[in-house]
Amino acid sequence: MIARGEATHRGRIPFIGTFAVFLTLFAMLVVPAASSFAQDTAKVRFVHAVPGVGDASLRAGDREVGSAAFAEATPFANVPAGSVKLTLEADGGTLEADEQLQAGRSYTVVALAQGQSGELRVYPDGTPKPNTARLRMIHAAPELGSPDFSLNGETVSQGAMYKEATAYWDLQPGTYRAVLANPETGDPAVPPQQLPLAAGTTSTLVVLGSRGEPVETLLLTDGTAAPATAPQTGLGGLSGGDPSWPAAILAALLAGFTGGAAYLVLGRRRGRTAARGH
Repeated sequence: MIARGEATHRGRIPFIGTFAVFLTLFAMLVVPAASSFAQDTAKVRFVHAVPGVGDASLRAGDREVGSAAFAEATPFANVPAGSVKLTLEADGGTLEADEQLQAGRSYTVVALAQGQSGELRVYPDGTPKPNTARLRMIHAAPELGSPDFSLNGETVSQGAMYKEATAYWDLQPGTYRAVLANPETGDPAVPPQQLPLAAGTTSTLVVLGSRGEPVETLLLTDGTAAPATAPQTGLGGLSGGDPSWPAAILAALLAGFTGGAAYLVLGRRRGRTAARGH
């Protein structure tokens, strides 16, 4: 009985060695590829802020970013970094813009009303900071003029110009009462908004409207300094195109390998203990 138990454990040891070799090869091939992918791409999302125009879709080079209706935003899409032609297609026609996208950065592309037509404007997104909530505003509602913007009663921006993106404000995490006010009367230009701002996030508040559309706001998350939620089960977390997923798989495999090795070692020790007992 002792001999059979030892033979069984010896039979499992080569599997551990083979699995370790597999993990090493996985790390050498897949993880560097993911790092290279991140270095060669940028993230782009599209915000539709042209009133009176139906659904519009944005393309970066030959890569589709996504489609959105007025006052909507697409998720981020990975696109090749470097010089890229942005093309917006809608019922009203086509808009184009040539932009330089930096690898590893994220960008918010907004379609803005310009006279009876429109234009594309690119806003680089900010970098999140741990334990800090960062917020900026993009003024995309021309009929508002140049409103003042306040958070919890404190004016943080005066006379924001149409198409302007403010600098990011570094804030304590929490919920803020945001007010856009007419600089001449001080009256709210739109109903006050409650903005939940989490620690470690950068956010953009887009103000949209005009041409008969009611003025409204769209709060977008630009990025996070750490995962905001626990990882999802299954493969759902892989569908977003996050280039870090191979590293996550490697970490899971390493955890499984470590646990399996510990189980086998414990089993051998128990077998030896049992042998001594006999």
